[in-house]
Amino acid sequence: MAPWSIVMALTGCNDLAFVQRVVPAGPETDVSVQRVRGGHGPGSAYVGLHVLVTDPSGAAVACDDGKLTLTVEVSTEGPDSGFVPVEETEVTCVDGGVGDLALVLDNSGSEDGFVDELQAGAQALADGVLDGGGRASLTRVSTNAAVLLPVTDAAATFADAIAETYVADGWTALNDGIRMGNETLGGALLGLGGDNTFHDLGSFCEASDRLGVVAFTDGRENNSADQQDYDHDLWPGDGIDTTYDDLFSLSVQGQTTPIYTIGLGNDVDHVGLEALADATGARHLPIDDESEIDGVFDLVADYFDSTTRVCAELPEDSCGPVWIRTTWSWSDGTELTEGVTVDTLHLDCPVDPTGNLAVMLLTMTNPHMTPGVSETLATNTVGWVTPVEDPAVLVVLDDNHHNEFRDDAAWVATVLADAGWQVDYLEEGEGGIDADDIDGYDVVWYSNPGYPPDDQGAIDALGAFAAAGGGVVIQGDDMAWSWGHGFSMAESTHLDFVGNGTSYCGAPTNNNVGEDYDVTFGNDDHPMLAGLQGLSTLYGDDIDTTVARGEGEAVLATATLAGHPECGDVPVVVSWTP
Repeated sequence: MAPWSIVMALTGCNDLAFVQRVVPAGPETDVSVQRVRGGHGPGSAYVGLHVLVTDPSGAAVACDDGKLTLTVEVSTEGPDSGFVPVEETEVTCVDGGVGDLALVLDNSGSEDGFVDELQAGAQALADGVLDGGGRASLTRVSTNAAVLLPVTDAAATFADAIAETYVADGWTALNDGIRMGNETLGGALLGLGGDNTFHDLGSFCEASDRLGVVAFTDGRENNSADQQDYDHDLWPGDGIDTTYDDLFSLSVQGQTTPIYTIGLGNDVDHVGLEALADATGARHLPIDDESEIDGVFDLVADYFDSTTRVCAELPEDSCGPVWIRTTWSWSDGTELTEGVTVDTLHLDCPVDPTGNLAVMLLTMTNPHMTPGVSETLATNTVGWVTPVEDPAVLVVLDDNHHNEFRDDAAWVATVLADAGWQVDYLEEGEGGIDADDIDGYDVVWYSNPGYPPDDQGAIDALGAFAAAGGGVVIQGDDMAWSWGHGFSMAESTHLDFVGNGTSYCGAPTNNNVGEDYDVTFGNDDHPMLAGLQGLSTLYGDDIDTTVARGEGEAVLATATLAGHPECGDVPVVVSWTP
């Protein structure tokens, strides 16, 4: 047996904030743990995972072929201590079944000689999922990435979409494409409600549908930050600059998304794509010639039909972070493969807020805004969200800011301190804030000026803070959704996300280029509107388009495309009182 190697991936995702994997080196049978997820039942907490086994050629090993032995342990203390075994465990061989597949196809090559093979292979893979009662989506990668089709269960609709793909000479926004593929999965599942509560362990197990992104490329990522020289007005992108490291934190409803990668030719970053696939429990499949496309898609199809499902009831009901250690071995009677994974799983904590909430889908320092508006709005808001006369305020900058307007949160802290309040400023660490970070404050102002938040643990900590009577402010023009649609922000914002607003009413509006939004404040006597009633200001960046949920929230300011009132209004500033 080849020597063992340790691969460690550190991510900022709440559900897989720490991953430690021990895998065998060399061309041996590969065993991986994937899709670790959690849920709750009556007085219980559950954990589930899948195990994928592949032979040295990359082909899936049927789950009833060979002997798989597993031990699942749990810790609430950390990844290195306090593990206790999970006693009630169900292990099931799962062949076929329902699942969601996001296909991401790189069409940025300079020749179209293999487009027919690519379409046929991708269609066959999708057909297998759709015929089994699952759903599939399609994202095309070129100079910009774009979702051609959200998840659908209609085979004919998918066939029409795949037929429209074509290969054209362009740059390659592969990172964006993979992230958008994950968003199609997350958006579909979050639309179902996102409630991880089940009657018993059996119903939790049965809800473990397949999930995965399959990304094909024949080149290297080079334009997810829209960094190349071309007509950016014609191809504006979606305003999110996805990095390679960002891909490791993609998740959907508390489970890390397996990202299966296929690389054609020598121009592909096979090392990077293999590391991404390994870290997410998936596989990277390199091929040398377009004649291999059909066969490699067949291999991936088998991955969706050949996993072992493991479900377990934890020793006690838990919420917040828990660490799941899975020790496994697989043998075919001749070869023995074994290893350990440690995954951080975030279990939802039920909360009943008693504190006030304010949501601002704005970057406070946007240069197109009327001077004085942001200062007034900030001070009014803190004065309203808490009944404390002299509140202690913590301003937090979410770590997923990607350096976009990163000084915005510090500016807010300065404004609030100048108003005479006790203010501390905190730049969030990897993994998000927790209860200890915000203990002792009366108000937490949580800011990401230009990107969605990526840590569900941080959002849950804010919920627990509000449950104890604390005032919460959520601020940033992309804060109505989460990174990759990994979890729902609707319960926190009382808004349903529609889109990220980089284009509105047919016009681009992003990064102070293109059209402006016109933000108008209401005329009622809400304390947050003091001195702002009826005022309008321009805003030069994208604003999430949302719909108010009708849960008692008050929409205090709205936006529409400047000069085009016929385009309709979207919420911008919202208050909510429990």
